[in-house]
Amino acid sequence: MLFEKLGNFSMRSRKHAIVLTLLFMCIPFLFVSSLGWGKIDAIIVIDILIVPSIVIIALITLHKGIAEGAIVFLWAVLPYVVMGFVTAWSPFTDVILCGCFSVWILAVILRCYANWTLTLECAALMGALAVVIAHIVMPHIDLWWTKRIMSDFHNFSNIYHLNWSVNRVQQSAEVVAQYMTGMRVVIVASICLIELILARSLQAKLYNPKGWHNEWNYLRLNFLAIIPLAVCMILAGWGSSIFKDVLPIVMMPFLIAGISLVHGSLSIRKASTTWFVVFYILLVAAIAISPIFLMLLVIAAVIDSVINFRAKIAIPLEN
Repeated sequence: MLFEKLGNFSMRSRKHAIVLTLLFMCIPFLFVSSLGWGKIDAIIVIDILIVPSIVIIALITLHKGIAEGAIVFLWAVLPYVVMGFVTAWSPFTDVILCGCFSVWILAVILRCYANWTLTLECAALMGALAVVIAHIVMPHIDLWWTKRIMSDFHNFSNIYHLNWSVNRVQQSAEVVAQYMTGMRVVIVASICLIELILARSLQAKLYNPKGWHNEWNYLRLNFLAIIPLAVCMILAGWGSSIFKDVLPIVMMPFLIAGISLVHGSLSIRKASTTWFVVFYILLVAAIAISPIFLMLLVIAAVIDSVINFRAKIAIPLEN
Protein backbone atom coordinates (compact mmCIF):
# COMPACT_ATOMS: atom_id res chain seq x y z
CA MET A 1 0.00 0.00 0.00
CA LEU A 2 1.33 3.46 -0.97
CA PHE A 3 0.72 5.09 2.44
CA GLU A 4 2.48 2.21 4.19
CA LYS A 5 5.54 2.60 1.94
CA LEU A 6 5.58 6.36 2.52
CA GLY A 7 5.28 5.76 6.26
CA ASN A 8 8.18 3.29 6.25
CA PHE A 9 10.33 5.71 4.27
CA SER A 10 9.57 8.69 6.52
CA MET A 11 10.31 6.71 9.70
CA ARG A 12 13.87 5.85 8.64
CA SER A 13 15.30 9.17 9.77
CA ARG A 14 14.50 12.85 10.31
CA LYS A 15 16.06 13.67 6.93
CA HIS A 16 13.78 11.17 5.16
CA ALA A 17 10.70 12.62 6.85
CA ILE A 18 11.63 16.24 6.05
CA VAL A 19 12.40 15.48 2.39
CA LEU A 20 9.14 13.61 1.94
CA THR A 21 6.96 16.25 3.62
CA LEU A 22 8.66 19.06 1.68
CA LEU A 23 8.14 17.14 -1.56
CA PHE A 24 4.39 16.81 -1.05
CA MET A 25 4.11 20.38 0.25
CA CYS A 26 5.83 21.71 -2.88
CA ILE A 27 3.95 19.57 -5.42
CA PRO A 28 0.89 21.93 -5.35
CA PHE A 29 3.07 24.76 -6.69
CA LEU A 30 3.41 22.82 -9.95
CA PHE A 31 -0.32 22.33 -10.46
CA VAL A 32 -2.17 25.36 -9.16
CA SER A 33 -0.03 28.34 -10.15
CA SER A 34 -2.42 29.03 -13.02
CA LEU A 35 -5.46 28.99 -10.71
CA GLY A 36 -4.39 31.84 -8.44
CA TRP A 37 -3.52 31.36 -4.78
CA GLY A 38 -6.59 33.06 -3.40
CA LYS A 39 -9.20 31.11 -5.33
CA ILE A 40 -11.30 28.39 -3.76
CA ASP A 41 -10.44 25.85 -6.46
CA ALA A 42 -6.72 26.27 -5.73
CA ILE A 43 -7.33 25.79 -2.00
CA ILE A 44 -9.32 22.57 -2.59
CA VAL A 45 -6.62 21.15 -4.86
CA ILE A 46 -3.87 22.00 -2.37
CA ASP A 47 -5.81 20.56 0.58
CA ILE A 48 -5.92 17.23 -1.25
CA LEU A 49 -2.30 17.27 -2.45
CA ILE A 50 -0.76 18.06 0.95
CA VAL A 51 -2.60 15.30 2.85
CA PRO A 52 0.42 12.93 2.73
CA SER A 53 2.65 15.61 4.26
CA ILE A 54 0.25 16.29 7.14
CA VAL A 55 -0.21 12.56 7.76
CA ILE A 56 3.57 12.14 7.96
CA ILE A 57 3.85 15.05 10.43
CA ALA A 58 1.22 13.42 12.64
CA LEU A 59 2.85 9.98 12.28
CA ILE A 60 6.27 11.31 13.33
CA THR A 61 4.68 13.13 16.30
CA LEU A 62 2.75 10.05 17.42
CA HIS A 63 5.69 7.65 17.18
CA LYS A 64 8.88 9.68 17.66
CA GLY A 65 7.73 12.45 19.94
CA ILE A 66 6.53 16.03 20.11
CA ALA A 67 9.89 17.71 19.40
CA GLU A 68 10.63 15.51 16.39
CA GLY A 69 7.17 16.17 14.99
CA ALA A 70 7.58 19.91 15.55
CA ILE A 71 10.85 19.96 13.56
CA VAL A 72 9.23 18.17 10.60
CA PHE A 73 6.18 20.46 10.87
CA LEU A 74 8.32 23.62 10.72
CA TRP A 75 10.18 22.37 7.66
CA ALA A 76 6.90 21.37 6.00
CA VAL A 77 5.27 24.79 6.30
CA LEU A 78 8.43 26.68 5.35
CA PRO A 79 7.52 26.99 1.61
CA TYR A 80 4.16 28.58 2.45
CA VAL A 81 5.64 30.98 5.00
CA VAL A 82 8.23 32.09 2.43
CA MET A 83 5.50 32.43 -0.21
CA GLY A 84 3.42 34.52 2.20
CA PHE A 85 6.24 37.01 2.78
CA VAL A 86 7.63 37.09 -0.77
CA THR A 87 4.30 37.54 -2.57
CA ALA A 88 1.43 38.51 -0.29
CA TRP A 89 0.08 36.95 2.88
CA SER A 90 -3.43 35.74 2.17
CA PRO A 91 -6.28 33.92 3.94
CA PHE A 92 -5.20 30.89 1.91
CA THR A 93 -1.83 30.84 3.71
CA ASP A 94 -3.62 31.05 7.06
CA VAL A 95 -5.82 28.06 6.14
CA ILE A 96 -2.82 25.90 5.25
CA LEU A 97 -0.77 26.87 8.32
CA CYS A 98 -3.72 26.55 10.73
CA GLY A 99 -4.66 23.16 9.25
CA CYS A 100 -1.12 21.76 9.65
CA PHE A 101 -0.74 23.24 13.14
CA SER A 102 -4.12 21.88 14.26
CA VAL A 103 -3.26 18.33 13.18
CA TRP A 104 0.11 18.55 14.96
CA ILE A 105 -1.59 19.79 18.17
CA LEU A 106 -4.15 16.96 18.04
CA ALA A 107 -1.35 14.45 17.43
CA VAL A 108 0.45 15.82 20.50
CA ILE A 109 -2.71 15.38 22.60
CA LEU A 110 -3.25 11.84 21.31
CA ARG A 111 0.39 10.90 21.98
CA CYS A 112 0.40 12.35 25.52
CA TYR A 113 -2.92 10.92 26.68
CA ALA A 114 -3.63 8.03 24.25
CA ASN A 115 -7.29 8.99 24.51
CA TRP A 116 -9.44 9.51 21.42
CA THR A 117 -12.34 10.89 23.46
CA LEU A 118 -10.15 13.68 24.83
CA THR A 119 -8.70 14.32 21.36
CA LEU A 120 -12.18 14.72 19.83
CA GLU A 121 -13.25 17.03 22.64
CA CYS A 122 -10.11 19.16 22.18
CA ALA A 123 -10.80 19.35 18.43
CA ALA A 124 -14.32 20.58 19.18
CA LEU A 125 -12.97 23.11 21.70
CA MET A 126 -10.47 24.46 19.14
CA GLY A 127 -13.26 24.75 16.58
CA ALA A 128 -15.55 26.53 19.04
CA LEU A 129 -12.81 29.04 19.88
CA ALA A 130 -12.30 29.68 16.15
CA VAL A 131 -16.02 30.47 15.78
CA VAL A 132 -16.02 32.78 18.80
CA ILE A 133 -13.00 34.66 17.43
CA ALA A 134 -14.70 34.93 14.03
CA HIS A 135 -17.78 36.48 15.68
CA ILE A 136 -15.62 38.93 17.65
CA VAL A 137 -13.72 40.01 14.54
CA MET A 138 -16.91 40.16 12.42
CA PRO A 139 -19.89 40.84 14.74
CA HIS A 140 -22.39 40.47 11.86
CA ILE A 141 -20.76 37.56 10.13
CA ASP A 142 -24.14 36.00 9.29
CA LEU A 143 -24.95 39.02 7.11
CA TRP A 144 -21.63 38.54 5.31
CA TRP A 145 -22.52 34.90 4.66
CA THR A 146 -25.97 35.89 3.40
CA LYS A 147 -24.41 38.27 0.86
CA ARG A 148 -21.89 35.60 -0.13
CA ILE A 149 -24.61 32.98 -0.64
CA MET A 150 -26.78 35.36 -2.66
CA SER A 151 -23.79 36.38 -4.78
CA ASP A 152 -23.07 32.72 -5.55
CA PHE A 153 -26.75 32.16 -6.32
CA HIS A 154 -26.82 35.03 -8.81
CA ASN A 155 -23.68 33.70 -10.49
CA PHE A 156 -25.15 30.20 -10.80
CA SER A 157 -28.48 31.64 -11.91
CA ASN A 158 -26.80 33.54 -14.74
CA ILE A 159 -24.76 30.51 -15.83
CA TYR A 160 -27.47 27.84 -15.61
CA HIS A 161 -30.51 30.10 -16.18
CA LEU A 162 -32.27 29.12 -12.95
CA ASN A 163 -35.86 30.28 -12.43
CA TRP A 164 -35.90 30.08 -8.64
CA SER A 165 -37.67 32.69 -6.54
CA VAL A 166 -35.13 35.24 -5.31
CA ASN A 167 -37.18 35.94 -2.17
CA ARG A 168 -37.27 32.28 -1.16
CA VAL A 169 -33.57 31.87 -1.80
CA GLN A 170 -32.95 35.02 0.28
CA GLN A 171 -34.98 33.57 3.18
CA SER A 172 -33.16 30.24 2.98
CA ALA A 173 -29.80 32.03 2.78
CA GLU A 174 -30.57 33.99 5.95
CA VAL A 175 -31.30 30.76 7.83
CA VAL A 176 -28.29 28.85 6.49
CA ALA A 177 -25.97 31.83 7.09
CA GLN A 178 -26.49 31.49 10.86
CA TYR A 179 -24.69 28.13 10.78
CA MET A 180 -22.20 28.65 7.92
CA THR A 181 -19.17 29.66 10.00
CA GLY A 182 -19.66 26.61 12.22
CA MET A 183 -20.13 24.33 9.22
CA ARG A 184 -16.93 25.62 7.59
CA VAL A 185 -15.04 25.01 10.83
CA VAL A 186 -16.56 21.51 11.06
CA ILE A 187 -15.30 20.74 7.54
CA VAL A 188 -11.78 21.90 8.42
CA ALA A 189 -11.83 20.06 11.77
CA SER A 190 -13.15 16.88 10.10
CA ILE A 191 -10.32 16.98 7.55
CA CYS A 192 -7.81 17.40 10.39
CA LEU A 193 -9.29 14.44 12.27
CA ILE A 194 -9.32 12.27 9.13
CA GLU A 195 -5.62 13.05 8.62
CA LEU A 196 -4.93 12.19 12.26
CA ILE A 197 -6.90 8.94 11.91
CA LEU A 198 -4.86 8.05 8.81
CA ALA A 199 -1.65 8.71 10.74
CA ARG A 200 -2.74 6.62 13.73
CA SER A 201 -3.95 3.74 11.55
CA LEU A 202 -0.65 3.86 9.63
CA GLN A 203 1.30 3.78 12.88
CA ALA A 204 -0.72 0.77 14.01
CA LYS A 205 -0.23 -0.98 10.68
CA LEU A 206 3.54 -0.50 10.89
CA TYR A 207 4.05 -1.35 14.58
CA ASN A 208 0.85 -2.76 16.13
CA PRO A 209 -1.57 -4.15 13.50
CA LYS A 210 -4.47 -4.79 15.91
CA GLY A 211 -4.13 -1.59 17.93
CA TRP A 212 -6.12 0.75 15.67
CA HIS A 213 -9.05 -1.63 15.25
CA ASN A 214 -9.57 -1.81 19.01
CA GLU A 215 -9.38 1.98 19.34
CA TRP A 216 -11.84 2.66 16.50
CA ASN A 217 -14.30 -0.09 17.40
CA TYR A 218 -14.68 1.13 21.00
CA LEU A 219 -14.48 4.92 20.63
CA ARG A 220 -17.08 6.36 23.01
CA LEU A 221 -17.68 9.78 24.57
CA ASN A 222 -18.04 10.46 28.26
CA PHE A 223 -21.63 11.19 29.34
CA LEU A 224 -20.49 14.61 30.62
CA ALA A 225 -19.99 15.63 26.97
CA ILE A 226 -23.79 15.78 26.73
CA ILE A 227 -23.79 18.92 28.92
CA PRO A 228 -22.14 21.34 26.42
CA LEU A 229 -24.26 19.83 23.64
CA ALA A 230 -27.46 20.48 25.60
CA VAL A 231 -26.35 24.01 26.55
CA CYS A 232 -25.57 24.87 22.92
CA MET A 233 -28.91 23.48 21.74
CA ILE A 234 -30.85 25.49 24.34
CA LEU A 235 -28.99 28.76 23.69
CA ALA A 236 -29.16 28.26 19.91
CA GLY A 237 -32.90 27.71 20.28
CA TRP A 238 -33.16 31.03 22.12
CA GLY A 239 -31.58 32.76 19.13
CA SER A 240 -27.92 33.21 20.13
CA SER A 241 -26.00 33.64 16.88
CA ILE A 242 -22.69 32.44 18.34
CA PHE A 243 -24.20 29.25 19.75
CA LYS A 244 -25.98 28.53 16.47
CA ASP A 245 -22.54 28.51 14.86
CA VAL A 246 -20.95 26.51 17.69
CA LEU A 247 -23.68 23.84 17.66
CA PRO A 248 -22.41 21.92 14.58
CA ILE A 249 -18.93 21.83 16.12
CA VAL A 250 -20.18 20.44 19.44
CA MET A 251 -22.13 17.80 17.51
CA MET A 252 -19.05 16.70 15.53
CA PRO A 253 -17.50 14.44 18.25
CA PHE A 254 -20.88 12.73 18.70
CA LEU A 255 -21.12 12.12 14.95
CA ILE A 256 -17.67 10.49 14.89
CA ALA A 257 -18.56 8.47 18.01
CA GLY A 258 -21.81 7.42 16.27
CA ILE A 259 -19.86 6.18 13.24
CA SER A 260 -17.56 4.24 15.58
CA LEU A 261 -20.59 2.83 17.40
CA VAL A 262 -22.07 1.33 14.22
CA HIS A 263 -18.69 0.14 12.92
CA GLY A 264 -17.75 -1.36 16.28
CA SER A 265 -21.14 -3.05 16.72
CA LEU A 266 -20.86 -4.63 13.26
CA SER A 267 -17.32 -5.80 14.09
CA ILE A 268 -18.38 -7.29 17.43
CA ARG A 269 -21.23 -9.14 15.71
CA LYS A 270 -18.75 -10.25 13.01
CA ALA A 271 -20.99 -8.90 10.27
CA SER A 272 -20.15 -9.49 6.63
CA THR A 273 -18.33 -6.88 4.55
CA THR A 274 -21.60 -6.06 2.81
CA TRP A 275 -22.98 -4.46 5.98
CA PHE A 276 -19.94 -2.20 6.31
CA VAL A 277 -20.18 -1.19 2.64
CA VAL A 278 -23.90 -0.39 2.96
CA PHE A 279 -23.32 1.66 6.12
CA TYR A 280 -20.55 3.80 4.63
CA ILE A 281 -22.49 4.29 1.39
CA LEU A 282 -25.41 5.59 3.48
CA LEU A 283 -23.00 7.81 5.40
CA VAL A 284 -21.58 9.38 2.23
CA ALA A 285 -25.08 9.78 0.78
CA ALA A 286 -26.25 11.49 3.98
CA ILE A 287 -23.34 13.94 3.88
CA ALA A 288 -24.11 14.77 0.25
CA ILE A 289 -27.93 14.76 0.32
CA SER A 290 -29.65 14.67 3.70
CA PRO A 291 -28.46 15.19 7.30
CA ILE A 292 -31.20 12.98 8.83
CA PHE A 293 -28.98 9.88 8.93
CA LEU A 294 -26.20 11.95 10.50
CA MET A 295 -28.58 13.19 13.20
CA LEU A 296 -29.53 9.58 13.98
CA LEU A 297 -25.84 8.78 14.49
CA VAL A 298 -25.49 11.77 16.84
CA ILE A 299 -28.54 10.66 18.86
CA ALA A 300 -27.20 7.09 19.00
CA ALA A 301 -23.83 8.35 20.28
CA VAL A 302 -25.55 10.48 22.95
CA ILE A 303 -27.47 7.44 24.21
CA ASP A 304 -24.35 5.24 23.94
CA SER A 305 -22.40 7.65 26.17
CA VAL A 306 -24.81 6.67 28.95
CA ILE A 307 -25.76 3.06 28.13
CA ASN A 308 -22.66 1.64 26.31
CA PHE A 309 -24.33 -0.49 23.64
CA ARG A 310 -21.15 -2.33 22.61
CA ALA A 311 -20.61 -3.71 26.11
CA LYS A 312 -24.17 -5.10 26.08
CA ILE A 313 -23.64 -6.62 22.62
CA ALA A 314 -20.37 -8.26 23.64
CA ILE A 315 -21.74 -9.96 26.80
CA PRO A 316 -24.22 -12.31 25.00
CA LEU A 317 -21.46 -13.30 22.54
CA GLU A 318 -19.12 -14.21 25.43
CA ASN A 319 -21.85 -16.32 27.03
